[in-house]
Amino acid sequence: MVLLNLINGIYRKPNINISQEIRSYTFNKNFLDTFSLGNRRLVSSFLWTKTLIESDIEHVNDKKSWMYYRFDTISHLDPFFYENYLFGGIYLSIIKDDLTGAADIYEKGLLHYPTDYRLLYNAAFNYYFEMGNKEKALEKYNLLLHHPYAKNFKILPRLIATISNDSEDKELGFQLLLESYLKMDEGILKERTHQSLYALRSEIDLNCLNKKGTNCKRYDLNGKPYLYEDGIWKAESFYKRLKKRRNKKAPKN
Repeated sequence: MVLLNLINGIYRKPNINISQEIRSYTFNKNFLDTFSLGNRRLVSSFLWTKTLIESDIEHVNDKKSWMYYRFDTISHLDPFFYENYLFGGIYLSIIKDDLTGAADIYEKGLLHYPTDYRLLYNAAFNYYFEMGNKEKALEKYNLLLHHPYAKNFKILPRLIATISNDSEDKELGFQLLLESYLKMDEGILKERTHQSLYALRSEIDLNCLNKKGTNCKRYDLNGKPYLYEDGIWKAESFYKRLKKRRNKKAPKN
């Protein structure tokens, strides 16, 4: 023991940083069914709080994140936990970059809230602008078209026509994302959405400028002028295209 203590004092253990994706574990649903003993809502609320506390911003690569499995478990325990579907889907899509996981959570929510405006709206946006799944997006947008709140969604008919004609309107996508952004509370979700807005605005404007279009915007979303270097217009800040170029498949229902 003395020797072990001496060795421990001489050699420091390396700091090993393990991501939340690796450290987190999922719960067996059958075990939880037994463990909850009729307190399913209490257990689901506990898991919801625990998930929010442990939430991270690490992206996943072509696989469902640990947070998806938590949200899925919560939906199993309490199928009518509305916030789990709404905010779980948003977090998976925007923060975790888990597009198929977000789509699946939205679909689970729509099984219990089939006419909910926000679930339909977010699911449709995720399908079309993030995943490039036009068929599923049209399905949701057409449901929104007959929703009582559709009167506030003035660009919806134009959006449906754009998708139906298999054309692309990035300006329309920017307006939709901006509408969501303006309604968000301050926090990581709003920060990430601003990054997506910046990326999309820059892509639209630089494409216009480099093709010598007319009425092109010369200032980015942050009010900074675009730079002209070596015959090419560039943005001052780094930006990336929307994630829909991945063409990930949507979950089958």
